[in-house]
Amino acid sequence: MATYNDKFNINLGRFTHSKPLFHYLNILELDDIFYLQLAILTYDHEKGTKPTTDIIKLVKANTIHSYPTRYSSSNNFYLSYSHTTRYGLKSLTTECTKLWNSIPSEIKTKPSKQVFKKHLKKYFINLYNPS
Repeated sequence: MATYNDKFNINLGRFTHSKPLFHYLNILELDDIFYLQLAILTYDHEKGTKPTTDIIKLVKANTIHSYPTRYSSSNNFYLSYSHTTRYGLKSLTTECTKLWNSIPSEIKTKPSKQVFKKHLKKYFINLYNPS
């Protein structure tokens, strides 16, 4: 019976983590599929293509103040902090804001949703590369 090392001609040890295999096969892990869907929801909210304002309440960072900071000029959202450790830290608005602010600006400004998805998936997969 062929193993992954034989089948895909990659040199993985017996107890090697699966990230190099995901990188080689060009597929996302389950968590990253969830983050990709969150990023698509945030992209739709940003572009105004779908009525997501009832689901998530995102505020642009440049609407909080008028100072031209790097944070506000890189198309980020304002992250309101919660005073509790349980409620609010895993809310959809907080998760979307954290994820969107961590995505590089050149990916956030892609003109179409398909191009955005393609580049974001490539960005997530490149994070698996050990070298």
